[in-house]
Amino acid sequence: MTNGIKSGKTVEFNFDNTENKYYFIYGQYKDDLETGIWIWKDTLQKKIEERNYEKGINTGYFAHYYPNGNIKIKGEGYIEGDNQFNLINDSLFFFNEFEEGKIDSLEIYENGRLKRKIKLQKE
Repeated sequence: MTNGIKSGKTVEFNFDNTENKYYFIYGQYKDDLETGIWIWKDTLQKKIEERNYEKGINTGYFAHYYPNGNIKIKGEGYIEGDNQFNLINDSLFFFNEFEEGKIDSLEIYENGRLKRKIKLQKE
């Protein structure tokens, strides 16, 4: 931190009141704003989620993980609250409803609107 302005890599330790647990956040600041990929991990260092930031705005790539490390959902844009999407135009989301590590369905968005949802067959 220089003159009260955050800059460079950071590790933050936070408490989530809604889930009643602690977690670490790894990221970096530039000119007091979040930038690049930020990673959330639990206290056992298992990855919970990743988000991309540009000039302090959560935008672009994101991923949420199951406790076993498999991807639960990933795409462009971000999820907030009760799975409300704030979409980036022309996005592709991968969903994994089970912890097996196989993609369960795809959603394709154009101009921020759902164009196609593809449910994949289980083997």
